Amino acid sequence: MFGTVASFAPSVAPGGQKAPPSFSVTLTPFHSLRAEDWHPPKEGAAHAELSERDPKPVTKDPLKPTDSRMDGADLLPLPGVIYYPTSFLTVRPQPLAEANLDPPRLRPIVASGKVILTLWINPFGLASKVSVESTSLPEIFTATAVDAFQSLRFKPGELHGQKVGAVMRIEVTYDDGRLISTEILQ
Repeated sequence: MFGTVASFAPSVAPGGQKAPPSFSVTLTPFHSLRAEDWHPPKEGAAHAELSERDPKPVTKDPLKPTDSRMDGADLLPLPGVIYYPTSFLTVRPQPLAEANLDPPRLRPIVASGKVILTLWINPFGLASKVSVESTSLPEIFTATAVDAFQSLRFKPGELHGQKVGAVMRIEVTYDDGRLISTEILQ
């Protein structure tokens, strides 16, 4: 739990009216732990660590089934990746190569239109997800654009010198004459 909760009996306010119920919360300090710094405990070490930190015995709810694999799982907060819009970043993600948006299988097809993609780029520079926001192109063009950006590596975005995840919107425009352009929207 994040703290302890204690409830108090309602008191009587002047004039005989009952005061609204109140409670007190005591928060325990939060210690951040990065995923790189966490090492899984050895078998049986989780209980020894708990007993060293907290002299009170650990009691289980007798009505709740237990799973020994989950013992201590709620003690280590492992934060997930937070994805920031590119407008919040001090350095935007940059592709390390050019996206292959005109492979040989598309060359015989003549089409014009736009596809807007949303890319989730993790702090390691990989596109963890690419989704289509809107498109006016045939499915083969849309799938090619998604595949091209999914396999592309990026220099990660930064927020005050720290590599972070980023959400980036990209518009890819195909023109009849095979003029292909890309533009970052956010």
